[in-house]
Amino acid sequence: MRCRRCRKKDAEITLEGLKFCKECFLIYFENQFQKAIEGKGLGEKMAFKQDRIAVAVSGGKDSMTCLYLFKKYGFNVEGIHLNLGFGEISQKAERLIKD
Repeated sequence: MRCRRCRKKDAEITLEGLKFCKECFLIYFENQFQKAIEGKGLGEKMAFKQDRIAVAVSGGKDSMTCLYLFKKYGFNVEGIHLNLGFGEISQKAERLIKD
């Protein structure tokens, strides 16, 4: 399978019928995050850099990625840990939020 973005033959990830290599998937995903925050398709921005944003973090990939991207793009974000009992994953997330 060829990657939709770079056309290399090592497409390993499929999302909504689109195939990506690992590197291009990360680029695509971050672009989708930026579009969502900017309100493209929604009509208005979801968040502004000066907003104070809270992200509930359980330690799973979705909440951790959300927190990471808000921080990466310079938003004023705080993580709030929710211990859902995922064992070591929850413990690591809790330590991360405390730090």
